[in-house]
Amino acid sequence: MGHQCSYWLIITLSMEGILAGDWSVHVPLTPICAVVGSSVVLPCSYDYPLSSDESRRDAQEAAEVQEYKVQFEMWCLSDSRCITQSADIFPDPSYQNRVQYLGQPGTKNCSLSISDLRPSDSGTYVFYLITNHPDEKMPPQSGVQLLVAESASAVSVLASPSRVIAEGEALRLACCSPAATSQTSFRWYKSRKTSVIHNGQVWKTSEVTPSDSGIYYCQIQTRDKVQNSTMLAVAVQYPPRDTVIYMWPTGGLTVTLTCSSDANPPVHTFTWYQGSACSPTADRSRYQGKQSLAAWKGRGSTQSSANITAEENGQLCCVAQNSHGSQTSSVTLGGSRGLWIKKSFNKCANPVSAVVFVLQKKKTTVEPNKQTCVQII
Repeated sequence: MGHQCSYWLIITLSMEGILAGDWSVHVPLTPICAVVGSSVVLPCSYDYPLSSDESRRDAQEAAEVQEYKVQFEMWCLSDSRCITQSADIFPDPSYQNRVQYLGQPGTKNCSLSISDLRPSDSGTYVFYLITNHPDEKMPPQSGVQLLVAESASAVSVLASPSRVIAEGEALRLACCSPAATSQTSFRWYKSRKTSVIHNGQVWKTSEVTPSDSGIYYCQIQTRDKVQNSTMLAVAVQYPPRDTVIYMWPTGGLTVTLTCSSDANPPVHTFTWYQGSACSPTADRSRYQGKQSLAAWKGRGSTQSSANITAEENGQLCCVAQNSHGSQTSSVTLGGSRGLWIKKSFNKCANPVSAVVFVLQKKKTTVEPNKQTCVQII
């Protein structure tokens, strides 16, 4: 049976490794800089588990320990495209005749050489190892960042895994210049702020929040020479939140309900349901809702108005959805007492997306319900 291990990130001053039992991959911790047209080697070494728990226990007494065999070794640019494999299967065409895997059987060397560098080669390169171990697999790793500059004096910046990133993911910003020396200092700035947010070649955070969105740039200084990088826009995306239904006006023969939600990217679909479909446990795939794509307007997205019918004392809910998830808000229609609203949201915020539906009813009054529900669907 395979041995279940906890996975930990081990960082040294010069190399970065991912360990899980005997699993390890070591690549440079700092980004690698190169100039267009030149060649570069990405240093890499690895290790992987012994054949069994028994082999691990007997390793101190035995001269030889059987190891599982390596089946595939491959380098990929982030998680988008693989550029080389040990079996030479389907390498990315743009790297054809430009990459060479330097590893040899039995050496546990996984270094990669790339020649005739192009600006499009900039990115995070990740090494993957597949053995015939029945249970344990290589854990996720952060990889090594390569920045290809247009000239030897240029300052380059790179966001990993991407400058567009989901809330809660880890973000790593790297800065380098081929002309940098051991005397070069690196400083990070955000937007138009004059204060330094980080000193060092790499700025990273384990969990990004929407407040991390913005424009970043790196400044390097070697003796009296100061130089800035190009601007790097970071966008932190998140599912709909603070979804809430508003009513306007407070009285009259026509009542307009507006469903709004804060989301990035903006809500692309709003759907209204009635009755039992609004239950938190309802399977909405069994119900037919009134759905429409949201249209961008101003700071948010808004849907054109529509007329619907609603029974007295009935329940109506709005589902806001984007590519990262959905959230629901509901309103209960009370006959003689008018309308009262139960809202579903994470926290108070200024909504930026809206969808409008119009209810045709007799003249009503509004009584807000003092109970606030937290309901994320």
